[in-house]
Amino acid sequence: MKLAVYGTLRDGEALSYLLSNYKARSKTITLTGIRLYSLGPFPAAKIGSKKDKAVVEIKTFNLTKQRENELLGYLDIVEGVDQGLYKRQIIDTPEGPSIIYIFQLSIKGFPLITDWSKES
Repeated sequence: MKLAVYGTLRDGEALSYLLSNYKARSKTITLTGIRLYSLGPFPAAKIGSKKDKAVVEIKTFNLTKQRENELLGYLDIVEGVDQGLYKRQIIDTPEGPSIIYIFQLSIKGFPLITDWSKES
């Protein structure tokens, strides 16, 4: 399973410890087609056009289906999926299909950014 993280779950960021029980390889890439916004304490990603770019970490996990479901269920809670804050989506990346959490609320008035680690 591959997971594209762009904010507080990236290595060294505030919530990166939440992934520490799940060993993963990480590769930082610039991904096209994603718009990234700073909401203050955390970022928000939206699907954009080919001209949009965002720095993301692709985390590659080698998990059993049970552990994968456990991790995704946990992340759904953290990302507020049931509350409509984020939606889990699969996108194509140069590293292969990856899961990303896309922000579902309005981003009107928030600044567009490229790299969350430079904002936090």
